[in-house]
Formats: sequence, C-alpha cells, structure tokens
Amino acid sequence: TAIVVWGKSGAGKTYLMSKVMSGALEAVTKGQREDGAGGVVVVRFLGTTPASSNVRDLLASLCGQLSRAYRKPADAVPTEF
Repeated sequence: TAIVVWGKSGAGKTYLMSKVMSGALEAVTKGQREDGAGGVVVVRFLGTTPASSNVRDLLASLCGQLSRAYRKPADAVPTEF
C-alpha cells in the first residue's frame, strides 16, 4: 500500500507521515517472526534530501533496504535501472 500526502510547505505533511509510519513500524515489529517474516516498512520522504529527489538514487536506496530486510546479497541489487 502506498500513501501520498500532498500539501503546501509547512502544512505538517512530514509530521503526519512520521506518526503514520511510526504506528506501521510498531505493528509490523509486533508481528515479526525470528525468520524475518511479517513484513517490512519502507519509508521515504521525497524531496527532503538530494538523494530523495533523484529517481536513480531513490530506487537504489529502496532496493538496498529491501535486500537487507530480506537478507539478500547486496550484489542482487541492480546498479542500472
């Protein structure tokens, strides 16, 4: 499931999303099993850093996080998109 929040600067979008993601992370952590099954929470605040404003860097970051979460080797992450 993806969540998109759109609004003008200073409206509280980042605060709202940090609260939503905190709750999601807590729910997933409670359901986490020893083998890592149970889900992964992937959070990105787009446009807040140079890396989150570049599609290539964003995809590499997402792939890297997912490979670590599912204990896959780093070389499984594509370098070209």
